[in-house]
Amino acid sequence: MELNKAGLTEQPFRTHGAPLTFVHYEGQVAATEFLRAVWTNPHGLGLLQGPSLSGKTTIIHHFIATLHEDPSVAVVDAAQLNADDLPGRVIEGFGFDLKLDTVSEQMNFLRVFIMQQAATEKAPLLIVDNAQSLNPVTLKLLNDLAGIEAGNAFALRIVLSGNRDVHDLIVTPKTPSIATRLMGTFNMVPMDNEEVGHFVRSKLGAGGCSQPTKIAPDAMQKELHQASGGWPGMVDRLMTLALAEAKQLPLTAKNLDRPQLPEMTGNAGLQLNAHEDIEISGAKLYLTYKGRTLREIPLDSERIILGRTDHNDISISSRFISRNHALFIRDGSFTLLMDLNSTNGTFVNSRRISNHIMVHDDVISLGHHGLKFCDPSAVDTHPLIDVDMDDTIIMKNVDDVRRRMARENTRIASVAKGKQAS
Repeated sequence: MELNKAGLTEQPFRTHGAPLTFVHYEGQVAATEFLRAVWTNPHGLGLLQGPSLSGKTTIIHHFIATLHEDPSVAVVDAAQLNADDLPGRVIEGFGFDLKLDTVSEQMNFLRVFIMQQAATEKAPLLIVDNAQSLNPVTLKLLNDLAGIEAGNAFALRIVLSGNRDVHDLIVTPKTPSIATRLMGTFNMVPMDNEEVGHFVRSKLGAGGCSQPTKIAPDAMQKELHQASGGWPGMVDRLMTLALAEAKQLPLTAKNLDRPQLPEMTGNAGLQLNAHEDIEISGAKLYLTYKGRTLREIPLDSERIILGRTDHNDISISSRFISRNHALFIRDGSFTLLMDLNSTNGTFVNSRRISNHIMVHDDVISLGHHGLKFCDPSAVDTHPLIDVDMDDTIIMKNVDDVRRRMARENTRIASVAKGKQAS
């Protein structure tokens, strides 16, 4: 079927190059948070793993585009490297057109450049794609780059991306710098059924379709989730083929191929590596989905709002979570959690709460999502009445949140009124 006969002006499901539109989903948000954690950490080396068509490359390039600080970023494909190509490709990736004859000269130039950038608090970022293709010579050169230091921190941030588990390849006695620095591994998380539906509708809308469900009804989207395994690249390919071969609309399960799905690279989500020399301080939340850890969230502000929409400090897309669901207030060593009259409630350790002083290892339940609270200094259980929190801080933050919620409700009402008028 031609695209215009489906009400489309552009191919919504591009299988090459940049996507027509970038669609957010929980696994993508978690992967992006992992990339940001690697980039901002002085240790700064992580593994991003996922099968082919799991969305790694799209997420990486979207992450790079969001770096407003304008750091130096080089992306290198290990599958296209000969034994000693790495230094020259990294130099090109950082934007230099230099004729350096030897690997030694190239490494010396990179060492000086990387240290200079790090000294200005703009540590460069190196992303190595297809890390499963790293050969021993390239791996040794990469280890040398990983060992460059500036002050009390490593000078180059590194992300290794691969379509299979490469931990045993890169963590060996011959790669001590990489082994020492490795913060953790993020294995890509596929979309669930609802996210596949949102993904398809968003892309059809971007392609010019005003009524996406007339092309891909809900029943077909459920079949698409099964056929694709929830992997975005697989969804794009299946939808491209289904639209091309369809004789009529809407699409049905009969229009879908059933390809063999790629194998997972490991347990989906985040696996952290423990380093004795990394100081762990401050309160953190670990977001989980159906038991899988997705991302780490620092509680580094006096006030943090959690809810379903993007304007919240912690945004979790779920029908179980209200638009403005809960509020964290930090005061000294205490963290207060307040439910904001949410529809489905806020539960801590399986007990519904309205106000709760958080204790280390408390678990907040929000539908299929969970938030594990980690703060080793928060070890005592106190009734709220016994806690010496500043009432002024609490009331100020609550009042600020109420005003913010009122503005958001007004904005949504105005948008809805405008749509009705049109």
